[in-house]
Amino acid sequence: MRALFLEPFASSSHLALLDSIEALFPDWEITRHTLADRQWKWRNRTGALQFSQKIPNSEKYDLLLAGSLLNLSDLLALRPNLISARKLIYFHENQFAYPYRKKIAESDKQIIYNNIVSALGADWVLFNSEFNRNGFLDGCQKFLKRIPVEWDLERIHSELEAKSSVFYIPVRTNPDLEAPRNNPPVLLWNHRWEHDKNPELFFEALFDLGNAEVEFKVIVTGEQFPLEPKIFNTAREKLSDRFLNFGFVESRNEYERLLSVADIVVSTARQEFYGISIIEAVAHGAIPVVPDDLSYPELFPEKYRYKADNKGALTRTLKRRISEVHSGDAPGRESMSALVRRYLYAENTDYHRQEFLRFASLESDLVHFAECK
Repeated sequence: MRALFLEPFASSSHLALLDSIEALFPDWEITRHTLADRQWKWRNRTGALQFSQKIPNSEKYDLLLAGSLLNLSDLLALRPNLISARKLIYFHENQFAYPYRKKIAESDKQIIYNNIVSALGADWVLFNSEFNRNGFLDGCQKFLKRIPVEWDLERIHSELEAKSSVFYIPVRTNPDLEAPRNNPPVLLWNHRWEHDKNPELFFEALFDLGNAEVEFKVIVTGEQFPLEPKIFNTAREKLSDRFLNFGFVESRNEYERLLSVADIVVSTARQEFYGISIIEAVAHGAIPVVPDDLSYPELFPEKYRYKADNKGALTRTLKRRISEVHSGDAPGRESMSALVRRYLYAENTDYHRQEFLRFASLESDLVHFAECK
């Protein structure tokens, strides 16, 4: 099997998909091309041309897997030798579900239109959650209705709906479930240091817990950027004696160690289409405290969710979970890890492999896989 993987915005979560699929199919001949994860609008506008310069006109592939920021139509026009490949587009996010987007900028409308046309031009469209898929399908309908041209919206919607599915990224982590619960309990916040992850809500809740003399320790990690929200400096000063870690961790082994230490993992996100960082922590036995919104309702039962973007609800939930860990009434690490077992690479390798082959419609491989079973 000859496969071509193209990722125009190579962030860590986007690369996690490619890494997992490559691990699932070690016998495939895979060529991977990526572009750096910056200036995402230019990646959509120019990625096809950049990739075309890396792909020879003479090369043929059985499968093409591309991230959704790639303008697939432009690429196929520049490299028609790729037309015969089975073409999959993977949406890690969609432009309709970003926070604060009450009005779409004129410059962004073309990018959204490119996304829709790429999806229509692909053989199959994959999403990392039902939340993402539903948001894209609904958003397409509303967006296209605003454009003053005549077309069959129901036909477009039906076509996209019929050839779209969810393929959860298999999360690769090595859970350590032997660590006991901590006293005081350890909270973890492991997200990008950006406003859409709403660190303000997290730290404001911690300030309230500290003022109430609740005992806890904190691990804060995640990708950092030159311009980070001011709340991180405030938290560094106010909670300095509570931090076990404060900042990005370069070593994967050290990051896994921090996951195994955490008792409670928290999300305060206003934007989340899947939730790899939360799944990683829960796989290590942390108790999830997540918003009752975004992709989280399809990942975790209601008892692990709080009213989204509500400091009082978050503070009360954290106080209760901390008390449970203190008293020994908190659920064990094994039971927490079981919540996310279906999303883990190592626990469901055969399932993930069969699912991806189904979307790729590689019938010969499906037969071979069945025989191997």
